[in-house]
Amino acid sequence: MGGIFSYDNPIMSAISKIANCILLNMLFLICCIPIVTAGASFTAMYYTVEKNIKNNRGYVCSSFFTSFKENLKKATPVWLLILGIEIIFLSDYFVVNHVRQAGNMLGNIYPLFLVMMVLVALYAVWFFANLARFDNSVKNLMKNSLILMIRFPGTTFLIFFALVFACVITYLIPIAGFLMPVIAAWLFSAPIEHVFSKCMK
Repeated sequence: MGGIFSYDNPIMSAISKIANCILLNMLFLICCIPIVTAGASFTAMYYTVEKNIKNNRGYVCSSFFTSFKENLKKATPVWLLILGIEIIFLSDYFVVNHVRQAGNMLGNIYPLFLVMMVLVALYAVWFFANLARFDNSVKNLMKNSLILMIRFPGTTFLIFFALVFACVITYLIPIAGFLMPVIAAWLFSAPIEHVFSKCMK
């Protein structure tokens, strides 16, 4: 029976979609709290965005935790490697910037470490999206992610834009943090899935 409370009603459909996004984002943030599980959490979020949020298949909780459990062993070591690299680059940034402030010209290269941090973050998105969508060895997933990141710079830039957009909105409107990670994943999933479709053909 139709009506304003019908699931097919555009208003109710939009409310349901927003509620699912908030729920998914909460699951993502909660599963990131141990830090070591953040990679698996991101993988599960991407999988659920693609399966449930965009295509209305399955349920948010079941989709998220199914992917989380299946990919935990593969995602965790790669995430810890990425996290370690990011910490090293961040430390180098502060050290070299301190050298610059002390008057050493060598310190002028400090922005390079920020660039490297961004590139590593973009690579992480490619890797965890690959992990969410394909069953492959960690070695092949890492290699394929690097190849795709380099081969499709336009898509990599769109990922960067989505991440920056989410960070800026969250900074300006902190409460938006309850939606922005999922919104960012939703935004960059379209160009990533387009690349995956081209590669599978």
